[in-house]
Amino acid sequence: MSRTCEISLLFLFSFMVHANSDANPANTVASNSLSTLQAPKVDTTLTQVRTLFLVRHGEKLTGDNPDLSEQGRNRALTLANTLSAVDLDSVFSTDYKRTQQTALPTAQSQSLAVTSYNPRDLASFAKQLHQSPHSEILIVGHSNTTPKLVELLGGNPGTDINEKNEFDRLYIVSIYYSANTIPPVVTTVLLKY
Repeated sequence: MSRTCEISLLFLFSFMVHANSDANPANTVASNSLSTLQAPKVDTTLTQVRTLFLVRHGEKLTGDNPDLSEQGRNRALTLANTLSAVDLDSVFSTDYKRTQQTALPTAQSQSLAVTSYNPRDLASFAKQLHQSPHSEILIVGHSNTTPKLVELLGGNPGTDINEKNEFDRLYIVSIYYSANTIPPVVTTVLLKY
């Protein structure tokens, strides 16, 4: 199976979860192998689902507040292509060149602006995301902030991101809100793009 087909099937899986009406979502992390995925059960009383796509910036040059390298720019284009089937409502990024440049191709391809957030106040940003009226959101951060934000949202961040050479991790965090379930139920799917 091609990598593009596998990623497309995983996105389909993520969205099919929303339509499944047979019981409880579980906090899960799945690899990018289709054989390891098990669809979480979804509570039929769910009133709202929010899907967040979280990534670290692409490969960067050296220096203070560096731009993306050519490989990083290519990764940003790959991210835009990977998320092209998702109708995003908003795109967030920290205010560094490398994160803004990673977010920009996806935002432009969907006619959205990139909104900056403060990586030093992730708790407030997580609260803002939980209260957001938007349902499909891309968030670009850093190797240390992205897993922490996943955790603050109630997801499972998995292992630490390798600072030196891991730029391809894509979290899909689905948050299921229900009048019957407080706090919300959160699932995490972890992919490479």
